Amino acid sequence: MRLRRPVLLLLVALAAMALAACGRPDQVLEAETEGLYVDLSELQYQVQVSRQLNPSDPADQPYLSGLPAGRQDLEPGEAWFAIFLRANNPSDQPQPTATEFEVLDSQENEFFPLPLGPENQFDWPVEEPVLVAPGDVFPPVGSPADEGPIGGALILFKVPISSLQNRPFELIIEGPETDPVEAEISLDV
Repeated sequence: MRLRRPVLLLLVALAAMALAACGRPDQVLEAETEGLYVDLSELQYQVQVSRQLNPSDPADQPYLSGLPAGRQDLEPGEAWFAIFLRANNPSDQPQPTATEFEVLDSQENEFFPLPLGPENQFDWPVEEPVLVAPGDVFPPVGSPADEGPIGGALILFKVPISSLQNRPFELIIEGPETDPVEAEISLDV
């Protein structure tokens, strides 16, 4: 009979650890469509829109500025795919933005974002996090990315045109090492 209590305490402790590994109980880690918020660490992320970019369209050309050398051109059968994202910091402490993103198509093909140079005014930095002040948002209020027609910062991918048929796409946002949880948003492509 005395062994039951330690075993029960051990089971409770293991269950608590398992729940802790899955994030906060009130944390929303999946969104079935764009426009819904997911919680990751202390920030809330929202996809404003995702879409293919047309490099011949003057309205899309500013989004393609700052591409790394040797990555500016599309190969035959490739397309530019853009995700415009916002982050909200409801906490009372500055919080770093996510820098690890991945897009999966329905065939489990993986795509990773291209870093853009500082001349791109719409860029979501994927190499270094940005600190978002308490109660503030990224992209910053009044910035071109905030005031543009989409209202989000750009995460840019090169994808095979054939993958655009493999819907839905899923955006995976990875939390920082201090909170290794990931959030998933289904994209409307």
